[in-house]
Amino acid sequence: MGQAIIFVCSMAGAVIVAFYVLAFSASALLVVVEGTAAGNDEVSWPNEPWSDVFGRAGYLGVLLGLWLIPFGFLSRGLSQSVLPGQDVARFILVVGWGLWIFFPIGLLSALRSVSGWGLFRFDVIRDMLRVLPATVLFYAASGALSGLVGFVWVRSLIGNGALVLVAAPLTAIGWLLYARLLGRLAFKMGRLPQPVSKKKPTPEKTAGKKSAGRKRKGPDPNGPVAPSGEPVPEPEKTQRSLLLDDEPEPYGVSSEAPPERPNVVPLDGYDPEEAEEVEAPDPKLDNVENANRAIANREKRLTRRRKPPKMPEQPMLEGILTFPFYPQCVGKWINLAFGWALFGFLIQLMLSFNVVR
Repeated sequence: MGQAIIFVCSMAGAVIVAFYVLAFSASALLVVVEGTAAGNDEVSWPNEPWSDVFGRAGYLGVLLGLWLIPFGFLSRGLSQSVLPGQDVARFILVVGWGLWIFFPIGLLSALRSVSGWGLFRFDVIRDMLRVLPATVLFYAASGALSGLVGFVWVRSLIGNGALVLVAAPLTAIGWLLYARLLGRLAFKMGRLPQPVSKKKPTPEKTAGKKSAGRKRKGPDPNGPVAPSGEPVPEPEKTQRSLLLDDEPEPYGVSSEAPPERPNVVPLDGYDPEEAEEVEAPDPKLDNVENANRAIANREKRLTRRRKPPKMPEQPMLEGILTFPFYPQCVGKWINLAFGWALFGFLIQLMLSFNVVR
């Protein structure tokens, strides 16, 4: 009875911990991908409640579940040829390969679509082929990370249990690296010049332009003649409704650099994002003197704009391996590592007191 109680309690704890860890991991993935794809080297982590974290994780979970459906049917169809009689192993194999290849395409398609629920877009495939070296590097690096993390977890669960202390931080770092690589791939795809569709003019438009170019003054001398011998004047043409014309092509974005922003102090009481940081208060001064000092320096500080961050020359190589150790990311991967370590120990405890076998 005691062994069964420990087994049930450890299983319940593993489910609860996995729920929170997977939700936080999914939210972190979307934050890093969106921030990196926007061209930011340092991703700003939102200070949000758990309800927003669960909402973002639920969105990613639905996308993942929709992609699992065709792989489930594929695993079922390969039951006689691939690992016959081992349904679980075959499903894990098919899903692992399928998600490794198609999950990045599905996530980038969803982020590029207007509704946010686009599962597959051909323009994403086209842009990934246009940046083929970056795409190959992403798949190679993500495949190596997945294989390394999976190998360490298998060894920790069926072999040396102390390897959980290695598998947990390795999983957290690998997860952030995967999100960073996917964001940099999306960044390179977003900087590609998009092809402009050139529509050929229809015969009706060509005929209309030709007739508009030949303006006649007075009656046509080659037209019909009245009984009196004078040419018959042409009837007046009514103006054609603009509703019958096709929608004009939209204007393209100018390639010129935007003008410099004026050095004007905002009057709304809020500092712009690109303003310099506030100087740290001097501990030798009291609160009143520090406040007066901050007010005196505010206008001078706001008029000095920050320089825009420099874009990396090689996005798939620069700022990748060091990203988990950025100051704003250290706390996140430590939380992820702690959650995965707790989950691993609960799984080991559940396997040790397994009453089913």
